Amino acid sequence: MLKIEATITSYFSIILVASLILGIVYQPLSSFISPYLFFILMLVIYISFLTVNYHILLQEMFNWKAVVGLTVFTLILLPTAFFWLAKLLEDIFEWKVEWALGILLLFASPAPALAPTLAMLLSGHFERVLCTVVTTSILAPVTIPFLFYIYANTSIDLNYANMTLSLIKLIIIPLIAAIITNRFIPKIKPHIENHCKCLSVILLCMVVTGAVDGITDFMANHLSTTIEAILISFGFMLLAFLTGWYLNFKKNTLKDRSTVAILATWSNLALSIVLAKQFFETHLFYVVLFVVLAEIPWCLSFIAAQLFLKRTSPHDIVEETR
Repeated sequence: MLKIEATITSYFSIILVASLILGIVYQPLSSFISPYLFFILMLVIYISFLTVNYHILLQEMFNWKAVVGLTVFTLILLPTAFFWLAKLLEDIFEWKVEWALGILLLFASPAPALAPTLAMLLSGHFERVLCTVVTTSILAPVTIPFLFYIYANTSIDLNYANMTLSLIKLIIIPLIAAIITNRFIPKIKPHIENHCKCLSVILLCMVVTGAVDGITDFMANHLSTTIEAILISFGFMLLAFLTGWYLNFKKNTLKDRSTVAILATWSNLALSIVLAKQFFETHLFYVVLFVVLAEIPWCLSFIAAQLFLKRTSPHDIVEETR
């Protein structure tokens, strides 16, 4: 059993892409899972909050300048810059207006529960990434509706109160449930912790499979649009990684660069998918298409990042001083 779990967590990017393909090829399974996406994601977020080491979290909170800086950069500055860049490219290349909205939704989402694991794999600050996951998740119910209201209020019709309420349900309820579990049923935590990575990957696979419900025929009939969405999302993720990597002062270490690159590149895609399905599917379908197809570069970017780090000499970066 442990070997199976280790295999699932080791090859999670391939498994997630395979889940996307499974949902596209076998639509009955996707249709069966689709109505439960909201609750599946709540369970993913609950597991991530439940397994947080709050002692480590409090220690990292003392480095408040880094926490505030990463949170503002992740939730406000980067999605704002990318949205306006997408609007500029939209005017130049005559893109669909929905691509910019999809980019805003994708990069405005909080850091994913998987981010601390990525910090371990890609030489980042585990504690700092963990702290940013918590802060961005708590603030997302306010920042995501705020960004859409500021930048897209004139072009789309959204119920911002419902969006905020949905985000509160998705994030705050699992947080409260995790706190109650830790306080009153602490014996459950060790049992879940031993399997949390595997459980999270399986649940994320279900989200990805259910997200493609109803879009297979469209993708088959609009292949060029599908490829365009994948290439654009991949290009912006590559730009996000390079922005996080090079947006540093000269004295930053490999850990610092990797930390910012991780938080810039990989947002909570599952949350973006659920919000897109809930608020954009009926009148802005291309937004849904964009964030669902972003799963492909989102997963493949892990491989690209690992290759990039292998080619990066530690001597090219100032060593960390303590």
